[in-house]
Amino acid sequence: WFIRQLALEAQLILKPGASFLCFIDWRQYPECYAAIETANLRVQAMVVWDKVHMALGNGFRKRHELIIHACRGTPSVYDRSTPDVIKCPREPPSKIHPTIKPTQLLARLLAVVSNAEALVLDPMMGSGSTGVAAIETGRRFVGIEIDRGYFEIACQRIADAAPLFTQTPVPENAALDPTP
Repeated sequence: WFIRQLALEAQLILKPGASFLCFIDWRQYPECYAAIETANLRVQAMVVWDKVHMALGNGFRKRHELIIHACRGTPSVYDRSTPDVIKCPREPPSKIHPTIKPTQLLARLLAVVSNAEALVLDPMMGSGSTGVAAIETGRRFVGIEIDRGYFEIACQRIADAAPLFTQTPVPENAALDPTP
């Protein structure tokens, strides 16, 4: 239900041809695929992120993550040289975020689905990797993060990537829920 609601909101603001990318574990892929399509976004591809090295576990240890590529209408494609399996090492373990995404991977995804100077929105920006990739590739960025700690980490990482980065300060006692 959460991904469907997110996709419904995205569908309202995406321009025709704009993309919606969703990182997802293989177990939730069928449900998320259906949720996104019921929000009137068209699933275009399943991209596999090959993390190069296996994770912990027993037998058939995972070394990949799936990315659903959906769009509003016919997709605008800006780079046709990227395959649907992208090999990119995961970030080393860090205290920054438990599932930090490599900016190199995100820059490659952004190159396919957006042009330089595009506006990129990440409604769950975590540690800000998408923002860093957007800034480093000449795109504009808007990020949303509910966790204050991750929000501050993301702001610092993006500021380091773009010294002219500006942010609207959030008062320490600000409510996270905007409803009265």
